[in-house]
Amino acid sequence: MSENTFDAPVGGLNGALRTRVRLGRALALDPSIVVLEHPSAGMPRDQVATIGRDVQAIVARRAAAALTLTADPELAEAVASRVLTLEPSSGRLNEARGGWLARLAKKTRRG
Repeated sequence: MSENTFDAPVGGLNGALRTRVRLGRALALDPSIVVLEHPSAGMPRDQVATIGRDVQAIVARRAAAALTLTADPELAEAVASRVLTLEPSSGRLNEARGGWLARLAKKTRRG
């Protein structure tokens, strides 16, 4: 982050910086659980995995738990030690071993 972004409004930052600022603000309150909702929305694709790994490491260092709600398979893989997917027809949560999230991840990687 360059110094010229220090005084910029958060809404004017790119998705990766917005996520970092918002995470910092949330962690300032020293929570035991951090909830992230679609943190990769609007984020440059080349930064998604890095942000996911950084969030996972920061939350672990603080001995907190994190719940991330996302439809981004790349982020889910980077941020979580366990990924569950919602089965819309039943409302059940299933381990992400396959299904639509895995298919989406493969499609995303292929471009």
